Amino acid sequence: MYLTQMGEIPLLTRAQEIYLARQIETTRAQFRAKLLECEYVCLNAYKVLSRVHKGELPFDRTVQVSVTDRLEKEQILGRLPHNLQTLEVLIGQNKADYRIALSKRARTTERRKAWGRLGRRRKRCVRLIEELGLRTQRIETMIPTLNGFIRRLRELKIKIDAHKRTKQPASNRQNIVDEYRAILKACQETPRSLKRRMKEINEIFARYQRAKRGLSEGNLRLVVSIAKKYRNRGLSFLDLIQEGNAGLMRAVDKFEYRRGFKFCTYATWWIRQAITRAVADQSRTIRIPVHMVETMSRVRNVARQLLQE
Repeated sequence: MYLTQMGEIPLLTRAQEIYLARQIETTRAQFRAKLLECEYVCLNAYKVLSRVHKGELPFDRTVQVSVTDRLEKEQILGRLPHNLQTLEVLIGQNKADYRIALSKRARTTERRKAWGRLGRRRKRCVRLIEELGLRTQRIETMIPTLNGFIRRLRELKIKIDAHKRTKQPASNRQNIVDEYRAILKACQETPRSLKRRMKEINEIFARYQRAKRGLSEGNLRLVVSIAKKYRNRGLSFLDLIQEGNAGLMRAVDKFEYRRGFKFCTYATWWIRQAITRAVADQSRTIRIPVHMVETMSRVRNVARQLLQE
């Protein structure tokens, strides 16, 4: 059934590959910027990068750098302490301005200016974090958390309104009000601005996912053609395809179309790596290192050729 459906998906042309790769790049940059402008995400990103600087998190798994570009890695390591120091100052200033923006004692002009400063500083925070190349996976996992905040705010608002309608003492709803304010304080938003931000993020993220899906679906046949070469190695054919698909998705995330190579050429390496590693890890009682599995595969192919001759 799966193979039949996959056969109906047309192969992508080079122009289509480039179009989808550009879509992925554009939408990724847009939703990352919108996300990082939210104080909750910005603070979490700052904490993650601080742990990288302290050596508590591995650099290569947290920061996105080209495998072949050693200079880029050195540049990021050089920027890291300076950017983190600046971020710490900006985050502190944002907290102070958020208090002014919500203060009933402050004049309207003061509150408006505080929101303006917050907006400008947030954009600067985004630039500083983007200079450090934090992996998209590290921040996109916060989208469900922020959507959860909106749902929780809605629930709490209903409870607060119900308390007011029944004219219960304010002390009875204090815990609910405190939680409501704590969520908004963590994001440094108003209920309306948080809802508007998440609507934009969800729309852009959906376009990003569609572009990724389009690029991967157009190359599913490639996964099958590579998986066929690894049959009878201890894993079922469908398991091989599943592992190959995981490699394909990694290729989609890492594809750099500006370098000029075709996506299928680039994806082949990632698919092979994923399948080879799965065969090495899962097919035997005693695990054989990946490089030995590849050597055994080459020996087996040569032996087959000699036998045919």
